[in-house]
Amino acid sequence: MGPIVLVVCLVLLSPRALAQGIDGAYRGTLGTQEIIVQISAQEITFIDRTGAEESYPLQGRYFYRRYGKEILLVGSRLEDGNIRIQEFPEGVASGAEWRLTINGDKASGVFCKCDVRQPSPAAARRVPIALTRISTVPDQAYHGLLLAFPLKSSAEVRVNDQIAYVVQTDPRFKASLPHLTRFPDAAVMARVNQDLSKELNKARLWAAECLEDAQAVRRKGDWNQMMDLTLLTRDLLSIVRRSEYYCGGAYPDTSAEPLIYNLRTGAPFDLRDLLRNAGAEGVAKEGTIPQDSAYWPLADLYFKHAKLSEECKEMASREIYRAQGFTMRFYFTAAGLVLFPELAHAMRACGEEVTVSYKELRPLVKTDGPFYTLIEQSK
Repeated sequence: MGPIVLVVCLVLLSPRALAQGIDGAYRGTLGTQEIIVQISAQEITFIDRTGAEESYPLQGRYFYRRYGKEILLVGSRLEDGNIRIQEFPEGVASGAEWRLTINGDKASGVFCKCDVRQPSPAAARRVPIALTRISTVPDQAYHGLLLAFPLKSSAEVRVNDQIAYVVQTDPRFKASLPHLTRFPDAAVMARVNQDLSKELNKARLWAAECLEDAQAVRRKGDWNQMMDLTLLTRDLLSIVRRSEYYCGGAYPDTSAEPLIYNLRTGAPFDLRDLLRNAGAEGVAKEGTIPQDSAYWPLADLYFKHAKLSEECKEMASREIYRAQGFTMRFYFTAAGLVLFPELAHAMRACGEEVTVSYKELRPLVKTDGPFYTLIEQSK
């Protein structure tokens, strides 16, 4: 996002506003700053540490387009028909308030660091607010503007004379993915870049929603994602994203998500293109191994090399995997295929990563497949 964007949730007040509905996305200014505002006439309830409840009939969010970071808003109706909006970053009132008048698709009012219901003290400067509703589908319009924040690109990384990439990052959320800048097949490069862009946007929205959810339960959220491009050749692109996040729940959490592409076609990588005797069930770009008997040899290799404690062996055994237990994931590196189980939070310590050499994989790999060269060239 470039300029300032603000999203606010407002309540239906006048008969005209009530007839038209007030939910939507608004765009305008707070003083000289551009903002985007989302409006929703939905009640929000906070529960403090004593168990006491505090409810507001309106909720929303906004961000200055210049900064692109969201702030939670709660609102209530005043006796004169106007709306009192309070800013609740991290679920706690900051002292910043708005007083708004709604008329159709227009909203106007003032902002100050004061109680807008009371006469303003001389020291409390009131800043004008002017908003126009741009959509009655708030999430769609709001998210579009949230994603308009500009990405930062790294210096170009050259793999060889024909292949190169940059890393694109949204600094607000520390979310990154590569973007191919040189590749022998222009159509494949365009297809992969289009999908990488979609994946990066999904991560950015997930981060924004995580931080907003934490604010709604009066917590300080956290979201951080590290991207590692683990292998890039003429045949495939392998990435793993490791996320650490806290969205206001019982505890922080982590995840590891592979993202793999067949660079002969530009499509998500499919294990059926690599393995002999692979089953009918394919595998998507997330780097997930289906729970199908044809893929059990990969699970067997994982348990052969994993140095699991007795407790972990009991929880994460081959039999559990084959029955229904957990999902096995994978990604490629220069040294071999990395396998690891995707486990529930309580079992996460049992999910160590194991690298299986390509030499050991050779008996399982199609000799006439597009990725056999990866096996042949390995030591």
